[in-house]
Amino acid sequence: LRLQKFLRGISGAYEPNGLGFEIIRAAMTAYCVELVHVGTELLTFKVNSHTIALAQLLAPLGLRVARACLAADKIEEIAGAVRLALSRSDLIIVTGGLGPTFDDVSREAAGLAVGRAMESKPEIAGKIAAKFHKACLKMPISNARQAMILKGAVVLDNNVGTAPGQFLDLGRKALLLLPGPPSEMKDTLRKALPLIRKKFSAEKLLMRSFRIAGHPESQVEEMAEPILRVFSDREVEKTILAAPYLIDLVFQARGRQARRVLPAISRMIKKVFGNDLLGDASETLENKTGRLLKKSNLTLALAESCTGGMIADRITDVPGSSAYFVEGIVAYSNEAKKRSLGVSQKTLQKFGAVSPETAARMAEGVLRKSGADYAVSTTGICGPGGAVKGKPAGLGYFGLARKNAKAAIFKKNFSGGRLTIKEKMTCFALDILRRDLSGRANDPR
Repeated sequence: LRLQKFLRGISGAYEPNGLGFEIIRAAMTAYCVELVHVGTELLTFKVNSHTIALAQLLAPLGLRVARACLAADKIEEIAGAVRLALSRSDLIIVTGGLGPTFDDVSREAAGLAVGRAMESKPEIAGKIAAKFHKACLKMPISNARQAMILKGAVVLDNNVGTAPGQFLDLGRKALLLLPGPPSEMKDTLRKALPLIRKKFSAEKLLMRSFRIAGHPESQVEEMAEPILRVFSDREVEKTILAAPYLIDLVFQARGRQARRVLPAISRMIKKVFGNDLLGDASETLENKTGRLLKKSNLTLALAESCTGGMIADRITDVPGSSAYFVEGIVAYSNEAKKRSLGVSQKTLQKFGAVSPETAARMAEGVLRKSGADYAVSTTGICGPGGAVKGKPAGLGYFGLARKNAKAAIFKKNFSGGRLTIKEKMTCFALDILRRDLSGRANDPR
């Protein structure tokens, strides 16, 4: 009831029946963007990451990606996908298949789909040859194919690679061909953005994302349900994205409406989730933890067993982490735990390597040895083997020690495959440190 009163208090202006409420009723062109990602590898062994990257770059223009599909490196498959996309969407973006090899057939397929011939552009061939010359290489004859351009298309220079992009205005619609490698795709897309903006003007699409730590997706949805209910789908688009241990809540709205609604949503999210809110969707546990350590002039040491150095790897991925990270010890065997961390044979025999007692001794041992202000330890069973009675796969014990204080122990059971469990354990270890540091930073004493 208190939550409902709070929501009404800060969002009364947005109630559907409220006098100050404004639903987006104004005529607004909603252009449809469809993506065709080309590459047999995307259908077999490689994960497609282009959709998210393109959606993020197009959002500031007010363009929302409605659909995306994968197509094998076959002319008929690509042409069919482009024809279908043109039948229902306004801007079609094809990624991949612009290289020099026999399976790079996106140019030919696009020409077939829209009924356009191709022509060789000597100036483009010259630029490609110059790149090879700069690298002290002779250009293979096959690279000349990359200078084949659809008639009427605007050429988009590729400063990263050799395959130029192409933008073809088709009247009411447009077709954009982009190279497949992510850095090349982004480089050529940025050159196409002014052309896209000019052709498809729309209200700016604003987005707010929130990263929640420590709750499963269904629980985050349940906690956020009062907020989701306040705003209709027509006003605000909502998405929940799940990853190991972290859940992203994403809200999108347009124009003047967005500038009023999104700040209200931010206030609600902070009120509901409190310290479970890590930040926006770009925030990471290692970044947040690192900033808290640096701000408080504190140092960290790690004693890892089941996580196998994954926490240290994440910590040291952050530039400048040497300012607060002292050392990490991967003590995987019992002998290593005794030798490197001072865990006694008695503790290991009586309680086992996977136990709260061992986790405590590991954290205290690395804290003492390193001289750091904080220490975190992990010991557990990542599976699929190794489980014993009372200690299933996915069980982990985590120690958190700091100077002049007894180590705190946390127990957690995780599900999933071996790598997923390791990732979740790594996130949990970083999160217990983040929460302790946040509590100290917010402690008025």
